[in-house]
Amino acid sequence: MKNLKTYIVISAIFIFAGQSFEAYSQLKFAVIANKSVPIEDFLKNDIRKVYYGFSTQWKNKEKVKPCYAPIPNDAFWFYIQTSESKFDAFWTKRVFSGNGVAPISYENDSKVIDYVNRTPGAIGIINDSEKGNIGANSKVLAFKL
Repeated sequence: MKNLKTYIVISAIFIFAGQSFEAYSQLKFAVIANKSVPIEDFLKNDIRKVYYGFSTQWKNKEKVKPCYAPIPNDAFWFYIQTSESKFDAFWTKRVFSGNGVAPISYENDSKVIDYVNRTPGAIGIINDSEKGNIGANSKVLAFKL
C-alpha cells in the first residue's frame, strides 16, 4: 500500500511538471516598453510587481505605466501565476480603497502599441505575433522563465 501511495504522488508530480513545462514553452505574449524605460529584460517577479502596482517607478524616476491587451490562452496570466478574474478582483479592491491605479486594459494590440510608443514609462503586454509591429519609440523586452 505504501508503494502505491508513493507511485501515485510521484506520478502526479511528473504529470503536473510536464503540463507546466508544456504551457511555459507555448507562451504567446511579448512585453514591450517605451524606449525611456531603463530595462532590457525582466524576471517573472519583476513583471508581477509592475502589473500588481508594487513597482511604481523605474530606476530613472519615471512613473511606471502598465497596460495590456487580451492574450490567447491566458498565457500572460499563466506566466504571472494568476487568472484574469483574480487580477481584476485584486485591482477592484485596491482601486476602491484608494490604493492605486489599475493597469490600462485595451481591446487590441495596436492600441497597446500606440500607447507605449507615445507614453514615457509605459510597458505593455501584446500577442507575440505583433512584436514586429512596434514603433520606433518602443522596444521588446526579453523575459526569463
